[in-house]
Amino acid sequence: TMVGPGGSGIVSFHNSATMTTSDETMRIDANGNLLLNNTSAGARLDIREDSNYAIRAEDASGHYFRVNTGGDTEIRGDLTVQGTVVAQEFHTELVSASIIYESGSTKFGDTTSDNHDFTGSVNVSGSIHTTDNSTLKIGNASGGDLQLYHNGSHSLISNQTGNLYIRNQTNDGDILFQADDGSGGDKTYFYLDGGSAAS
Repeated sequence: TMVGPGGSGIVSFHNSATMTTSDETMRIDANGNLLLNNTSAGARLDIREDSNYAIRAEDASGHYFRVNTGGDTEIRGDLTVQGTVVAQEFHTELVSASIIYESGSTKFGDTTSDNHDFTGSVNVSGSIHTTDNSTLKIGNASGGDLQLYHNGSHSLISNQTGNLYIRNQTNDGDILFQADDGSGGDKTYFYLDGGSAAS
């Protein structure tokens, strides 16, 4: 390996005694920028791609950080981010893999017109909260076969397809209809007695 002054405060490293730009492998320019496989800095650390990877860091255990020539970034191991991750797509292709958020909040979308598709079941250990004038839509119809809605003043249950069944399948269980008792409490005004045989 040859080291040359390169002129104008440049230190260059070459793999040939001819020491031309064609055999240059690394340089430190006059501004202190480090360049690999490149002779013109576009950043403090400027690394240009070879036949496989533009950047590759890998340990003996097989953990790596790689930016391949197709533009993809590959990471094997844990990634800790103290800030914001912005991505057009965020997904995992591993079977039974999980995305775990240990603390804090998760936000999806920034407008009410954004759609988010989930395949499979969603298990929630806390509450599901929707704002006023938002509709919880259940069913395949574009507007939702069953809609639960609160407009800021009143709550509505709206069925758009077929019959609406209200069913209590607890053995001898009742269905109770309650409202305010006039003193801030609840009172049952009528009920369906599941312990009595229907006539």
